[in-house]
Amino acid sequence: MFHIHHFESIDSTNTYAKKNISDFNHYDVIWADYQTHGRGRRDHQWMAPKQAHVMASIIIKEAIEANCIQQLTQVCAVSIWQLCQSQGIKAKIKWPNDIYVGDKKLVGILIEAVFEKELQGIVIGTGINVKEEGLPSTATCLQSLGSSLDIQETLESYLHYFNENYQLFKTGKYEQLLNIANEHAYLRNKTVYLEGYGNVEIGNLLEDGRIEINQGNQTHYIHVNEFTLARKC
Repeated sequence: MFHIHHFESIDSTNTYAKKNISDFNHYDVIWADYQTHGRGRRDHQWMAPKQAHVMASIIIKEAIEANCIQQLTQVCAVSIWQLCQSQGIKAKIKWPNDIYVGDKKLVGILIEAVFEKELQGIVIGTGINVKEEGLPSTATCLQSLGSSLDIQETLESYLHYFNENYQLFKTGKYEQLLNIANEHAYLRNKTVYLEGYGNVEIGNLLEDGRIEINQGNQTHYIHVNEFTLARKC
């Protein structure tokens, strides 16, 4: 099913996959023990000690409509939520691309599409904190939360759930995943401060990628990829 390419060290699993997208097939996975230039959303740097966390990118080479690519973030997020559930960990999905336990970050997701006149492939990068080494105070990890899985077992479990959910996505059943993403959303029904809006209450994530933002009697919509939390109130 998945073909894993393992590296002891690499600049970034996403960067490598994007640069060499033509050399890879659908469901190839780039997995590294260490990244010299790991990246997060908006090119934030993401560094981690060697052999401490899952750093991997799944390559999608099937035809997907451009307006549905953003849905793959929730395919990934729900898969990780299910992984956490299997380990007795109560995780929450923080839009647009993080998994939290309590108020600490456990997982970051970075999805990038490669276009050269037309879609060449999609790279789904995931960083899962497994061990406590090198973590800031704002982060947590699976082992400190009681997981018995090592790094390879964590990756294999994640890929298992991802495949199940990707098949739902491909067969028009994304709504099932979206329901889970909303039911276990970190910010849903919470009041936050957003630039340009002030204090608002976060509603549901919609199928088209917009998030409901409720402010008094008014409802606004912000696309999930443009959503940046200023602070919780």
